[in-house]
Amino acid sequence: MKIFPDFTWEYLIEFFQHWRDNNQKAIDPNEHEMLNNYYRHLAQWGHAILDLIPKFREHPQLGKYVPYRGMWALLWFPSDAYQILFQNTGNDGEFEVSVLRAQYPQDIVEKKIVSQDEVVDQVYQYILQYDDGLRTEEHG
Repeated sequence: MKIFPDFTWEYLIEFFQHWRDNNQKAIDPNEHEMLNNYYRHLAQWGHAILDLIPKFREHPQLGKYVPYRGMWALLWFPSDAYQILFQNTGNDGEFEVSVLRAQYPQDIVEKKIVSQDEVVDQVYQYILQYDDGLRTEEHG
């Protein structure tokens, strides 16, 4: 498992609090509704991540593997060949957990749409399925 020491649970919490708050502040009744819906969606994603971070963190095995923060997703790297991607589907209460090939083209190997209650277990299941021994490598 590749880990990135610059990414800590505290960093992710702070980042997504900032993300949520800035997008909530960007909602302006004088702006076009489409733009406000976009900001609402981003704020809701930040809120959902903040709700899930404690569940990831408290998981007995997964808690020690802080994910990499992508632009729209959290990523785990259980091997050199695969990435586990967690992102919002855009539908309230639904999340996508996918396995991607790490090399380009990044084909989706597997993907599941899950509820908030299923996210942590699905991420961990994929990590176990696609790991290469759950080795720990730091990348900085």
